[in-house]
This record gives sequence, C-alpha cells and structure tokens, in this order.
Amino acid sequence: MLLPWLFLSSLGPAFVLASTYCTALDACWPSTQIWASLNTSVDRYLIATCPPAAPCHVLDPLFDEETCAAVNTSWTSITYWENGNASCYINFQLDTPCKQGLVPVIVLDAHSLEDVQKGINFAREHQLRLQIKASGHDFIGCASGEGSLLIWMRHVQNLVLLPEFVALGALNGTKSVKAIRTGPGDGWANIYDLANRSDVVVVGGTGQTVSSAGGYVMGSGYSLLSRHHGLAVDNVLQFTLVDAFGKKVIANAHRNSDLFWCLRGGGGGTFGVVTEVIHKTHPAYHNILAATLTVSAPNSIELASVLKVYLDLQPSLNDAQWWLTTAVQQTSFVLQAALFTPPAGVNLTQVAHEAFQSVILAAQNLSMSPVFVVQKFPNFLAVHDTFFLPSSFGSSAVLASRLIPRHVFENTTTTTLLAQAATEPFAVIFNLVAGGTVSKVLPHATSVNPGWCKALHLVIFASGWTSSTPLSTRDILWQTLTLQTSLFEPFSEGLGRYLNEADRNDPDWPLSFWGDNYKRLLETKCKFDPLGVFECPKCVSSEVFGS
Repeated sequence: MLLPWLFLSSLGPAFVLASTYCTALDACWPSTQIWASLNTSVDRYLIATCPPAAPCHVLDPLFDEETCAAVNTSWTSITYWENGNASCYINFQLDTPCKQGLVPVIVLDAHSLEDVQKGINFAREHQLRLQIKASGHDFIGCASGEGSLLIWMRHVQNLVLLPEFVALGALNGTKSVKAIRTGPGDGWANIYDLANRSDVVVVGGTGQTVSSAGGYVMGSGYSLLSRHHGLAVDNVLQFTLVDAFGKKVIANAHRNSDLFWCLRGGGGGTFGVVTEVIHKTHPAYHNILAATLTVSAPNSIELASVLKVYLDLQPSLNDAQWWLTTAVQQTSFVLQAALFTPPAGVNLTQVAHEAFQSVILAAQNLSMSPVFVVQKFPNFLAVHDTFFLPSSFGSSAVLASRLIPRHVFENTTTTTLLAQAATEPFAVIFNLVAGGTVSKVLPHATSVNPGWCKALHLVIFASGWTSSTPLSTRDILWQTLTLQTSLFEPFSEGLGRYLNEADRNDPDWPLSFWGDNYKRLLETKCKFDPLGVFECPKCVSSEVFGS
C-alpha cells in the first residue's frame, strides 16, 4: 500500500505518513535469517501461522485427518477473523486449496513488555504491517491483516490486588485506593474471582475470552455495574504501554494525560500496545436480588404489545437502579435483571414481582404463560456466573447497535414503535446499562462517544450465517439487518453508535463512533504514532493511514 505525503490543515502542524507497509506478499518482507534473529531474541516465541482449518483441506500441505478431527472438536472455541477475499472453511469447500486470507503470517507470542518492544522495533525497522491481539473476540477484524506480523498478548499476565495504589506522578499526600492490576492475558473470570476473595468488585466484561487490557477496556466497555460505577474507561487509573517507538510509557491523569484520555475510549491497539492496566475497585455487594422473565407469544404482533408494556417501565426500573438485559426474537423475549442495592428490611421476592407485575399481567391477559423466576445471590461473582455461563465463539456474525435516550421510553407513542421495530426478523438485545453514574460523567472526560452521557439503553442487533450460505443470501441478510437497524435511527437521535461491524460502510463512521471527540483523538494519534505503526480497520486514523 503506497501512501503519499499528506498534510491535514485541520489538525494544525503537518505530519508525515508512512510510505509503505511491507507484507509477506512483497519483496521487502524480511528474509528467513532476519526472522530467525528476532526469534532468538524473543526466546523462540515466533510462530508461523496458517488458518485453523488448513489440516482439513485435502489439497493443503498440512492436511492431516487426525489433526483435522482435533480442530473440529475445538472449533467453537476458536476466535478469529480470517477470510477476507480468500477462504479456508472448516466445513465447506474442503476439496479446494486453503488460503491464508487475513490470518497474520507470523505471530509473536509475547510474554513480557520487553518482547513487545522487540516486536514493535522490528516492525518499525522493516515497515511491516503490524496487528495487535490481546485475547477476546472481535467483530471488525482489527487484529487481522493480510501478510502481517501479529503481536499476541495472551501470555502477558499481571493479575494482582493492590491494597494501596497511588498513580505515578500524583501529588505528595494523594490518598491511596484499593485497585487491581491486570495484563492483556488476564480474563475477567479470574479477575472476578480475585475481587470476590478480596471483598471488592471491579467494572468488567462478561465474555469468557474478553481481555481486561484490550479493546473492551479501551473502547466503550460496559458492565452489569456500569449504572453504579460508570463504564470500564471511567474506572481505569493507569495504563502501562509500549508506544510506536518501542518505548515504555506510563499514562494516567498526571503523566501523559492526553494519551490517557485517548486510551479511555479510543480503541485498543491504536495508540500503543498496553501491557498493564490498573482498575479501580469498589466495595462488594451482598444480598443481591435477581430475576428472569420469559415471555412467548403466538406471533410478533402479540409479543410487541407485551414488549411495549415492558419498555414503558424502563424509566421506573432505571430510577430503582435495576440492571437489565433483554433478548427479543420476534415471538419471544427473555429478560434478566439484577438489583445490587435492594431496599433493606423488605421482602425481596415481593420487590421483584412488583417491579415487573405489569409485564406479567399483560402476558397473562393475552393467554400467555410467562415464566418468572426470582433469585437471591450473596455476591457479584454468583450473579455473573449464573447469568453468563462460559460460551463458545467461532460463528459468523454481524452486529449493529444504537444508543437510546431516556425520554424515548417516557413517550407511549415511541415505545409502541420501538416494540414493533424490535420484533422484526433478527435478534434485538436491549441493555439497560447506561443512566446512573454513566450519565454523570462529563461528556468529554474520556474519549468515548459523548452520547453515552444521554443514553439509557444500548440496543444491539445480530444476524449470522454458515460457511455454505451463498454470498447472495448473505447480502440479503445484511440488507435486512441494516433495514431493521434503520428503524431505530429516529430513537437514537444521533447520539452515536457502539463500534460494530454492520456500520462499517458508514461514510461518517468516525463521528458515528466517537462524536466530536474524534478530532482530538486523531490529533493525539498523529502525535504519538506519526508513521502509523498501529493501524487497523475502522480505528482512529485508519482513513488516513489506511488498513
């Protein structure tokens, strides 16, 4: 990819772009001897990679029936973004050659900050296309790139409780706080276990593969606890990272504060490679009230009438501090709810029934048989492990989402339209995760889309297909999902979108994802990474540096 010298007058001082990215398809790709030298310097942590399904393709040199069987067994736990314009499916076209596609050619399995530094310096020296992968899953393919070098952070782990943490550079006398330090290889299951044993909670994700120091925490990561303690970015006290020049950098409110601002919302793998994050902790919750309501209807029209009653409840449920997630699928919906601070000295089962009574009655009046289950939990870990069982990934999916403000749920006309839109063909998930503390954070305190400050719900839309689904059918599914998403557009009022795959062709995606924070994000990106060492699809500056 050849890029010209470029001057962006809107950013003030001019900056220069990298002239080329060298890939494995180019003559400039380092020789075997050069790669061997790097491999020795990182304790032989370099891995030559191929698509996972390669052993199942009969024309591939790696074809092996025993290995193929092992790959098939673990396929649903494999997370990757591989095909691009080439394919190597696990269950389709096995008599065709397996192609590398977007799978990086070389992986540096980093085990330390020093390994990361060596990888970045090597990539910069040879102008390689570089990708960064913590762990977790990714619906845009930010960690994939044709003919690239990937720095894999799964084995950089730093999990420890910090009873008395003070950010580097803070004024003398600054009061310490209890915190948890994590690395990109530390998953939330282990973190929650440590927090539970320490009688604290930490704001984090629910996916079993989600990294605690990757795109989740550096994006708009939200939590069951966000309504009490804000988004994940609001709870980060300090980052340690390697910058585009291979230097170790500390970013917090006192040192490199502009970079700290960008890292809290600007996306992972964009401003540097984070090796350590310090997360604020909060006092633990006990005696937690939870509920699950399942409603099924004979058709989408009847379900929409019950769903409308439920959507009308959102302002009161918000005021009562309920956390909610609700999955709607045309003729049914399932809501899960938790109240982390239930009223003291009252019958908790009665509290739950009173909160959702109108929805249960609406379903019963239409001769439905709603199932309502009330539970009590001793701590956050128990709630998390009950509602979010270990799940598998690896399916082909496309997602979209919108932020919806409170007043939409206070208008009976708009809730009627919203309920009808939610019972269209594809799955729609309502998440009451904003409001509360999220709405009290100043709009530009972090770099997430300021729309979060006005939002009440994050609504997610989902569709998917199999490897054998024809491209023409996939296009129809995509178009249908886009149409369903557009039905929610009037309700989002331009508050912004959560970064997602379905909006990848939006010409105004930087403003859609980051709002008026984007100009500052781009300026800081070009300050800390003027040559575009870190680039990926739909990341800050990808429209400048390419991807």
